[in-house]
Amino acid sequence: PFDSSKRLNLLVTDSSTKYTSRSSEEYKKIAETTSKIINSVSGNSIVFFPSFEILNQVVGHISTMKKTLIQTEAQTTKDFENMINDFKKLSKNFGGVLYAVMGGKASEGIDLPGDYLKCAVIVGIPLSVMSLEMKYKIDYYQQKYNNGWLYAYIQPAIQKVIQSAGRVIRTDSDRGAIVFVDKRYLWDNYRRCFPKDLRLKISRDVSKEIYDFFIDI
Repeated sequence: PFDSSKRLNLLVTDSSTKYTSRSSEEYKKIAETTSKIINSVSGNSIVFFPSFEILNQVVGHISTMKKTLIQTEAQTTKDFENMINDFKKLSKNFGGVLYAVMGGKASEGIDLPGDYLKCAVIVGIPLSVMSLEMKYKIDYYQQKYNNGWLYAYIQPAIQKVIQSAGRVIRTDSDRGAIVFVDKRYLWDNYRRCFPKDLRLKISRDVSKEIYDFFIDI
């Protein structure tokens, strides 16, 4: 229902959180990209990670002068609410950064309209751990719909991605950027799970593209 010209959808394809790609060098590359993005935004940004494990590996390598807040696994509801209130206050100045996980409170249970949030960085894809329960789910949907991997494994992960990205545009007057950081978003089995109107532009110079988008008001 919102004007697509007010939403910048970028895709950075030079890194991935795929299990076989994870390494110290890959985490540093993701951190470098993330640093460029959040430092190009004059306002608040949220960086969403697929898990607390990857969040903890990447955050220490991110370079920014902005005030940072971090969602933790042990956080109480009250602590989380206080953190979000502090994050909103940062929007009145140069802006701050919140590091959070997809599928958690920050990606589903908060509303940040207007200047409270200008940019969301979606790092990786929050695929579930391949447990025995997950294997049973895949087998069940395979037998019932002949598409077990899509229904049990891929679509639930992409739904978390969409919910996280949806934090940016909450009203028809909002304007914001969403940057997806993972080469797998080019793969057809993931792309086909997105809404048809969500067109991703492969980024060539993410800092300049974000700066130009916000300056062109």
